Amino acid sequence: MEKEMKNTVEESVDWISDLPDAILQYILSKLTFKTAVRTSILSSKWRDHWTLIPKLDFDDTIWASIPSKYSKDDIRAPPKRDEFAGIVDRFLRGYKGRKIQRFCLYFPPVEGYHSQIMEWLKVAKAKGVKEVDLDFKMEPATRFDLPSFIMECESISVMKLKYCNLKLPLGFRALHSLKNLYLREVDITDDMVEILLLERSLLESLSLIKCNQLVQLKVTSPGPHFKTLAVVDNENLNSFEINAPNLQTLQFSGQAIDFFFKNISGLQDALLYMAGGQLDDESEDAPFDPKVLMSCFSHVEILSVSASLIEALWTVSLFSLPFATRFYNLKELHVPLDVMSDLDLATLTCFLGVCPYLEKLFIEVGAHNVGSEYTDEIRLPRDWYRYSFKLFNCRLYHLKTVKITGFVGQTILMKLVKYLMANAVALRSLILVACWDYEDDMIIDNVLWDLELRPVPAGKPLMYIGRVLSLHYRNSSGPKIQVVRYSEDCDSENPTYTEDYRFNHLNKSR
Repeated sequence: MEKEMKNTVEESVDWISDLPDAILQYILSKLTFKTAVRTSILSSKWRDHWTLIPKLDFDDTIWASIPSKYSKDDIRAPPKRDEFAGIVDRFLRGYKGRKIQRFCLYFPPVEGYHSQIMEWLKVAKAKGVKEVDLDFKMEPATRFDLPSFIMECESISVMKLKYCNLKLPLGFRALHSLKNLYLREVDITDDMVEILLLERSLLESLSLIKCNQLVQLKVTSPGPHFKTLAVVDNENLNSFEINAPNLQTLQFSGQAIDFFFKNISGLQDALLYMAGGQLDDESEDAPFDPKVLMSCFSHVEILSVSASLIEALWTVSLFSLPFATRFYNLKELHVPLDVMSDLDLATLTCFLGVCPYLEKLFIEVGAHNVGSEYTDEIRLPRDWYRYSFKLFNCRLYHLKTVKITGFVGQTILMKLVKYLMANAVALRSLILVACWDYEDDMIIDNVLWDLELRPVPAGKPLMYIGRVLSLHYRNSSGPKIQVVRYSEDCDSENPTYTEDYRFNHLNKSR
């Protein structure tokens, strides 16, 4: 009986609550904001610990959790907005922490809430906030006027701003602690960007997404720590000048504009998606020369490039194939495109011919969201149809991994598979990821028809295609061929700039 009572007492002891406060705070810091606040109901000791949480995330999950007769994303819901503002007010009034590590706010305000938001931001500044993430999603064409004192907060190292007007204080030079700055649909001018990138700035990363006041962007004298730059879908931008020898990562997506890349010698990886513009070989007002542009990136190790840019390079190099520029350092090439055509295949094989040390190739067919909202295609010469789209045959001695996403077994992709099997002599892995909305039987039938083989009864698994291809090419010691569903493609090789990366980092909108 005593043993049973002892066990009961031991089971009832709240060992976690007896831990030192420092450890409890560490535990709370690993929980989501909502979960951490809910711990206040566990016991009297936990009741006040939530008031010391260093990461304050009043984000869209809080907004969505508030019941409303409107849809969860409808910013016209006044009662919902009132309740959200009340939650933030009550929390900050009871907050006892000495420092705030992160302050995240997703709030669609109207004029009546401006003073409240100012008070919230003043609390964050007073508590030495290090990370600020402010998303003021409002009605179209409206922006929240961000108070200038935020840009005077010396403790901030990471700043993410969405849907607001950015104002720099009078005499502003640089935030000495700011390392990462992300701006999406923020009204910022060309001159303000130059000020943010002063030589004494510690800024390491800058993202400019849909900042439509940018017209002539210059990144000509950034500080020595500046490593990453993303310039995406800024629809009024017509020229881009860059002189940044320490830059390591560059991502550009948008219309074809005037480029002036003076020094990007330290660049290691690049993403280039563009559309629009006139590249007719008889035109005198072409926005840029694809050969000159691509030659600026000939030293990179990782390149994600839209098929339209490779096509543009091909059109101005028709009589000097293969391309004059060589990409001797390129190890990974990623080409997303909507639909592969004979032209795409011909230009791709020409481009592979100037990448002698390429090790990984990723072809993504059906990539509708490739970083640009513009639908205009880079136009070909008026007499392009006179040219025959022959594949450029060359040995690919270092290509070891190929992944084709969106595979349905159609003739054009089978041509690419045949080309790779014949020319990639060191190929170890060929991964074919089936298009998500095609039935297995349809894909298998397409492959068998292209190989002039007899059809098989329905119900064969997709891996059957791998066995058929291996036997057809008599490659017992050749590459491992995998055919998988899109939903099953989690363990295989992926490009540096995956579709998820592009969606979340470049194009995500609430």
